[in-house]
Amino acid sequence: MKLFLITKNLHSLVPIFSEMNGYLLHELYRMCLSNRESMFHTLKSELLTLNSSNQPLTLLIYLRFLNEIEKYIPSFVINQK
Repeated sequence: MKLFLITKNLHSLVPIFSEMNGYLLHELYRMCLSNRESMFHTLKSELLTLNSSNQPLTLLIYLRFLNEIEKYIPSFVINQK
């Protein structure tokens, strides 16, 4: 997961997602689909709590993350939005 985030230039998400497995990542994606704005603020806040010197989570990074992850989610899950 860490390599994926770095390769996709999503460095600011490494502190939260680097220890996630596929199941947890899928659950997070579903949470993001159900309430994008709330999850953006939740993740942003969690990053600040973990370490205030981390690169901040921007809306662009969040949307890019969702776009990159969507490529790996089965289409029937995406169609349930």
